[in-house]
Amino acid sequence: EVRYVKNLTDLPLSLQKKIKKPTQSSDASDLPEVVETTEIDELPVDRVALVVHLESNYTCNKLYAALTGSLTSIPPKEGRQARCFVYSRRLKWNTKSTRKRQRLSDASAEASDPADVCQRRLEAACNQLQLSSIPDELLGREEERFQIYETLKSSILDGEGSPVYISGLPGMGKTATVKEILRTLEGERDAQDIPAFTWIEVNGLHMPKPDQAYSMIWKALESFHFSSTSFNPKKARECLQNLFSTASESRPVLVLVLDEMDFMLAGKNTVLYNFLEWQGLATSKLVIIGIANIMDLPERLAPKLRSRFGVHRIAFRSYTHDQIQMILHQRLMRLQVFESGAIEIYAKALAHQSGDIRKALMVCKAATERALRRLHDTRKVTQVLSSDIEAAQAAMSQSPLLVRLKQCSTFECIFLVALQREIKLHGAGTLDGVVQRMSNLVKTAGLTRVPTFAEVQNLCFELERSDVLREKKGRLALTFSQEEIHEAFISHPIGRLLWT
Repeated sequence: EVRYVKNLTDLPLSLQKKIKKPTQSSDASDLPEVVETTEIDELPVDRVALVVHLESNYTCNKLYAALTGSLTSIPPKEGRQARCFVYSRRLKWNTKSTRKRQRLSDASAEASDPADVCQRRLEAACNQLQLSSIPDELLGREEERFQIYETLKSSILDGEGSPVYISGLPGMGKTATVKEILRTLEGERDAQDIPAFTWIEVNGLHMPKPDQAYSMIWKALESFHFSSTSFNPKKARECLQNLFSTASESRPVLVLVLDEMDFMLAGKNTVLYNFLEWQGLATSKLVIIGIANIMDLPERLAPKLRSRFGVHRIAFRSYTHDQIQMILHQRLMRLQVFESGAIEIYAKALAHQSGDIRKALMVCKAATERALRRLHDTRKVTQVLSSDIEAAQAAMSQSPLLVRLKQCSTFECIFLVALQREIKLHGAGTLDGVVQRMSNLVKTAGLTRVPTFAEVQNLCFELERSDVLREKKGRLALTFSQEEIHEAFISHPIGRLLWT
């Protein structure tokens, strides 16, 4: 996991103008100035080219919050380690050992500096409000969870079943609910209460072509005796066909989770058709769970595919204000860092707008960061106030970059989603790769026309001129964070269908 510093020239122009240059000459003023940021990336270990020791050959006394577009003063080195925990996606506060340490810390709070206690609570709240921090129990989805759990457990017990299709807009808890159910069923399997099963997740967004799913599944089965070699997609498909067509008492049930299933609808849809065809075989012991943002996806399919979907279709609706409030209180537990009534007021407002729990978490985390910065500046005990939430929400919606993203045309939106997926998959994006992925996304969005290469080039030029992306030596890079584009696209008619 990497957290970045940035050169001043990489900041938005509006912020560059606010930074005052030192007027007196000093040793420090001769050093290049950078800003610490909240931007996080996760990089594969094999992409680390060289491990180096960081030298203090720069000055850094400001923190750039990408989510809110704000720039605040910080001590040169103090608190950097604490901020690593605040902004990390992986260092979660909600582990048992950390909760135990927090209880011990609370017990000795009276003997501690009140400002230090307040800081620990605010930092813990930031950790709990991260999108990657998944609680042990998912609230607000009890009815949907019951339907999926009963259907899936019955299929595992019987060794067969109809596919389950789960739909709902981004931020509704679809994938998190399915994975929590699978963890529960794994516990029952380990206790020998249900037959042996295994599960594999295939995400349609992570594949350059849908037929790569064959190779991914076959490779995932290497841990079993019946699979020991990886193959290209064509060979892997033949092996899977043979596997599911052959009866076997010892082979465990395979639960195949097709996340972002709508992105697999490319070409003649033979990949999805084969999966559904294999599930229908009496010998397959295959159970399919399809997850997508589009509610009427089965109706958009060709008749041969549509007929494969059974009655197990579950729609995840937007969260109500009571559910949003309950989830936020669950995350924050006993921390008591929010002003009384602040969460309730915001939950009601958000429920009327989108009901997106991810937006609620991002806004509350940004508000908590504001309170944390106020504590650092004043060293006075504080809470997250309603005004902090309002300011965080306003900053997220008024950023010039967010305004530009919200105004994206249909093809600009598809271009940005395609580029983001190329970067996530390959570490960098190229125009050729984006064009190929765009053709698949256009079909997912239900559009009839694929833009020409010249049109895509013009899109790229306009987005670069708007400072939405940068191009260097044929490589394309985005200038915004995951949180920023999620905030922008949650209300975009096309973006909300394609972005996750």
